[in-house]
Amino acid sequence: MSHYLSVDIGGTNIKYALFDHSGNILNKGKVVTPKENLTQFLNSLFKIVERNKPESLTGIGISVPGKVDTQTQTIYFGGALPFLDGVKLGKIIKAKYNLEVNVENDGKAAALAEMWLGEMKGVSSGAVLVLGTAIGSGLIVGGDLQRGSHYQAGELSFMKLNGSKPYAESYAGFRASAVQMISSINKLVKYPDLTDGIHAFEVINSDNKQAKEIFDEYCYNIAMIIQNIQAVIDLEKIAIGGGISPQPLVIENIRYQYMKILDEVPFIGKMITPVKIVKAKFDSEANLYGALYALLTRLDRDLPLKLIN
Repeated sequence: MSHYLSVDIGGTNIKYALFDHSGNILNKGKVVTPKENLTQFLNSLFKIVERNKPESLTGIGISVPGKVDTQTQTIYFGGALPFLDGVKLGKIIKAKYNLEVNVENDGKAAALAEMWLGEMKGVSSGAVLVLGTAIGSGLIVGGDLQRGSHYQAGELSFMKLNGSKPYAESYAGFRASAVQMISSINKLVKYPDLTDGIHAFEVINSDNKQAKEIFDEYCYNIAMIIQNIQAVIDLEKIAIGGGISPQPLVIENIRYQYMKILDEVPFIGKMITPVKIVKAKFDSEANLYGALYALLTRLDRDLPLKLIN
């Protein structure tokens, strides 16, 4: 019986799930991501593999921050984990456990999950935006996930949104950061846990005027990114994922701000056909399903579509 381990490496936690041959999750968990050095990080990863009995595994799919050369399984930059820069993570794990391993960028993994079983299934041109510390994305054109000549297609965090701001603050990674937005709102009301997203949305929903302004500006920046993508690629649909996406106000306000942008200049509003904006099917488990799908594609096999249910 085939078992597959899927691992999602984030700047805060490493999440994992063990799937059986029918696509059921047998167990899942998470550990705090070691940030000190590569040795501690690898030891933590090895413990996860060994906890899931490597002798019974058919393969391991991994989602990581940073650019990923999918041919050599090499990570570049590594996002919040700079010690991953230049690391051939797939080769290291394969050598240790003699298992097939596939490494995929986290934003692209989220898009693969939606292409496989979510909002992007059957969509020829679309995008998945993942709202988090920065903004991740996977772009789909002609039914294929776009990687780019340098494996950096969809790196929306590096899109410049406001040239009048200081260097870092002008880029989407800062201006469209859900973490930054949540922190600003909690700081506004002097709430001690700046990372508490649930509390931040309670403040927004309480009609706090300043909190609403912060949230509106955040959604406007996301809408600006969507408009820029739409002007270049002309998509059918954009799915919004990430930790805050289950909050109904998020999709609702992004749609509102997007139409507001189109209405600002009537000529542009007439020329650009609005893209459909929806909530992604997968939330916190998107990268686990996407990393699994990327692995199955590499192995040239598939799981029964029981996962749809």
